[in-house]
Amino acid sequence: MPNNLVCDKENFDVELVELVRLFLPNFASCNIKIDISHDKQKEWLRIIINDKKYFYSDSSFDSELNTGMRKFLVRRYRIALYKALKQHFKRSLAWGALTGIRPTKMLVEQLDKNIDLKTATKNLKKMYFVSKKKADLVASIVKNQQPFLEKNPGLVNLYAHIPFCQTRCEYCSFVSMPLEKQKDLLQPYVEKLVLEISATKEKLAKENKKIYSIYVGGGTPSVLDVAQLEQVLQAINADGKTEFTFEAGRPETITPQKCEKLKKYNVSRLSVNPQILCDVTLNRIGRNHTVGDFYKGYNIALEYGFTKNVDLIIGLANYKTTISTVKKIIELKPENITLHSLCRKRGSIVNEKNISFLSDKIATKSMDVAGKLLKKAGYKPYYLYRQKNAVGNLENVGYSKEKHMCVNNISVMEEHLSVYACGAGAISKTICPKTNLITRHQNPKDVRLYLNQSLQ
Repeated sequence: MPNNLVCDKENFDVELVELVRLFLPNFASCNIKIDISHDKQKEWLRIIINDKKYFYSDSSFDSELNTGMRKFLVRRYRIALYKALKQHFKRSLAWGALTGIRPTKMLVEQLDKNIDLKTATKNLKKMYFVSKKKADLVASIVKNQQPFLEKNPGLVNLYAHIPFCQTRCEYCSFVSMPLEKQKDLLQPYVEKLVLEISATKEKLAKENKKIYSIYVGGGTPSVLDVAQLEQVLQAINADGKTEFTFEAGRPETITPQKCEKLKKYNVSRLSVNPQILCDVTLNRIGRNHTVGDFYKGYNIALEYGFTKNVDLIIGLANYKTTISTVKKIIELKPENITLHSLCRKRGSIVNEKNISFLSDKIATKSMDVAGKLLKKAGYKPYYLYRQKNAVGNLENVGYSKEKHMCVNNISVMEEHLSVYACGAGAISKTICPKTNLITRHQNPKDVRLYLNQSLQ
């Protein structure tokens, strides 16, 4: 942590520094010092930015923020710090004082207290200084996903991870390995994954739990050959009624033979992801496929009748190319389109080489116009999450045609159901229905370590 931020509350630094960096990206190396402290006797929070002091009375906070719970205390400090930074630098942020991954939770917390959606949205703007545009977006998403927010402790999501790709995209930091260097590990990995999936399903049966949705992700799961693919699908053994999503993110890996197997084992949704429709950009970011490959893969998925999701990344190309891509994808009429914002993720080539594809201003304009185009075409926003170091401090939003929302995306992002995850780097989450406390368990990220690990 930067030593130029001092807080009187232990372990608050991480959350507060995240907010400061939105105003000062190079905060660790700049000569600005920030001190945050609470004076119980005078009942105020004091923020000093260099030599300038800002004071915020306890009475200016909502009553729930004055509880002893850590998350509320952190929010209280963050709100005060945001007000000071906004005043000091004469600049506001679209997401206000919110730095978390799931801003929808802020509204859901209020709905759970029987506060109506309209009032909860006003509170989001008033308490956390979220812009009207972002607050309204969150409100529409919460409204659209309400019918799908299962809280049944007897239901769980099943996830299987395939950490292999043909090449590594320059923006990627996921647990994945270039296939050409690790091809000898693929078959042993499939065999170990099958054992873990089988053991997990036995555990679910003993606990009398039912699978709500299934998701096979990566990496690129469709790098498996037909025989390996069948091994994994057989182990999952979907019943044909449960939503089953399979990531075929690299379109050049989609073949009729693989789609035959996916259909045979009741996969219902297929992700076909171009990210951007521009061969020059695709080559530059290491995607190793062409725009033509995308259309070929998409048409195969269309022929086999899958519900399709197409992922796009805002920030990879200029405004004209980005909006042209969105329009061309809309013409295909996939059931789901997800707009991601480019992130400088730790461990990615983009971050290591300090590569910049697009300015924050143009990225923000691209996201706004893309969202409007999707809504005009009949797509509804239904899930949202944010990531650190996103271009323009933007968000990722999933859009769907009516009756085609992915329930896995909703339940996983909103953390309403436990997740039983299999594979290297996969993270299982057990959610306590009474307290909403989440316990996480992560498998080893390294494939060789995973292969040597004993199944529990």
